[in-house]
Amino acid sequence: MHQPLGFRDPHHPDHVCRLRKSLYGLKQAPRAWYQRFADYVSTIGFQHSASDHSLFINRRGSDMAYILLYVDDIILTTSSHDLRKSIMALLASEFAMKDLGPLSYFLGIAVTRHAGGLFLSQSTYARDIIARAGMTSCNPSTTPVDTKQKLSTSSGTPYEDTAVLQGYGLTESGGGAARMIGPDEAKRHGSVGRLAEKMEAKIVDPVTGEALSPGQKGELWLRGPTIMKGYVGDDKATAETLDPEGWLKTGDLCYFDSDGYLFIVDRLKELIKYKAYQVPPAELEHILHTNPEIADAAVIPYPDEDAGQIPLAFVVRKPGSNITAAQVMEFVAKQVAPYKKIRRVSFINSIPKSPAGKILRRELVDQALSSGASKL
Repeated sequence: MHQPLGFRDPHHPDHVCRLRKSLYGLKQAPRAWYQRFADYVSTIGFQHSASDHSLFINRRGSDMAYILLYVDDIILTTSSHDLRKSIMALLASEFAMKDLGPLSYFLGIAVTRHAGGLFLSQSTYARDIIARAGMTSCNPSTTPVDTKQKLSTSSGTPYEDTAVLQGYGLTESGGGAARMIGPDEAKRHGSVGRLAEKMEAKIVDPVTGEALSPGQKGELWLRGPTIMKGYVGDDKATAETLDPEGWLKTGDLCYFDSDGYLFIVDRLKELIKYKAYQVPPAELEHILHTNPEIADAAVIPYPDEDAGQIPLAFVVRKPGSNITAAQVMEFVAKQVAPYKKIRRVSFINSIPKSPAGKILRRELVDQALSSGASKL
């Protein structure tokens, strides 16, 4: 009696393994099957993907083929009909296989063939999730990502060509007001891109209301066809947010560079008013996060009799760190103008945040005020 491939005991080559079938199926069989399959497809020109060992890639001139080994299913996708027939014939000669015909959608990924190769998309999957959640009024935004390196058979970092694209919008703007398009714009680090089509914007001095030039920081105002008409049942809030000419006052401190890229600095209402200066907490938090001994940080305004407000930092130490308040203040002071220095530090176990990751500054302000200066 012959043992199934992968279950032979080298010490008892003539004996049948008596392990229970569940152990065959769950432990040894998948490994044996996978290794046998991987060994065979390597002989017909396939290579492992650098980032996913269940994915095999074959390039023949301008044609390409992908094989995805998913549990006990084999998914073959090719850029030409002839290549698919050729590979299927080779696989069928070695394995007991049944061709279920062309497959254009599997595991949420739709496959479209074109002259340049294959286009993989999850948009149908995303829309199905939105429909199931009862959010059909939403429109999923596309994020173009270069998958060349993700599917690369070469060594090296498989994600080196991936581009992270940022955008900006508010509920009141009815969607995206600015966005990046393509990898070149993604290289403008720190920016949220350029204005969307049919959207107008200006940077306004929050005190004088005058429009500011590129490079100058002020409140971002937006105007366009998607801007809201107002808050239902709240005329006061509407009048405070929309001016008579239809400009939406975002409440965000921003600036445009000379090429039209928008940069978000902070929320206006969160600025710390130190004497005659305005200090953005986000700028100080970014510096604090670069300290190797700090796990997390948040900066809030703290009342001061002489300055009006001073920057107070809540800091979470990394495990094993004994960094002191003086060291924290010195670290920041070396990198900012004198009026932006952190004047007080309080150590805390964790920074309170919303489920979306937004710092709950009001909780920190209340905690600071209730604790009093003697405990800071």
